Amino acid sequence: MNASFQDRLISLVAGSQPQWKTELARHCGVSYATVVRWLTDRHSSDGTQHLHLHQIAAYFDVPARWLATGNGPERVRARRTH
Repeated sequence: MNASFQDRLISLVAGSQPQWKTELARHCGVSYATVVRWLTDRHSSDGTQHLHLHQIAAYFDVPARWLATGNGPERVRARRTH
C-alpha cells in the first residue's frame, strides 16, 4: 500500500488531544483551517503541507523523509503526547 501524506498525517494524530490542530497550526505559522485542509482535502493544490514538512515532522517527532514519501522508518524517537 502506498499511503499518501494525508494518510501518514492522520496516522500520527490518532489518539492525540483535541488541541493538537491548534498547536500544530501555531507551530507551523499557518491557520487552523490549513491544518484541517491537510487532513481532509486529498487534492489540495496549495502545497502548504510540503512547505511546512519539516515543521510538521518536528512537531510529531518523525523523520521528514518518512512523512513526505513513506520511505524509511516512521519513528526514530517516541511520539509526543499532544
